[in-house]
Amino acid sequence: IGQAGRCVNVRAREHCLSRRPSPPGHLAVHSDRCMCSPVFTEIKILARHHTRVTRQIYDAFFNATFIEDTCVSAPSVALANDKVASVNKFVKFV
Repeated sequence: IGQAGRCVNVRAREHCLSRRPSPPGHLAVHSDRCMCSPVFTEIKILARHHTRVTRQIYDAFFNATFIEDTCVSAPSVALANDKVASVNKFVKFV
């Protein structure tokens, strides 16, 4: 879930460019620490919303509910377990 509210292709390109070593972006730092590599060809839009706050909540929700062996970075905001269950009732999947 992107928080920027901008085109997914533009954000994917920005993430790809942030993998360059100088200066290191968040994705480059995450990849180095985690020893993972992003797969930009498999980007999927999970949900959409027009407000930034809702996108941030969706981002936290999907990060909290991903399969354990999936490599995802930390969201900007975090949800307590009871809040994850509450959000699950209202998420509108794409």
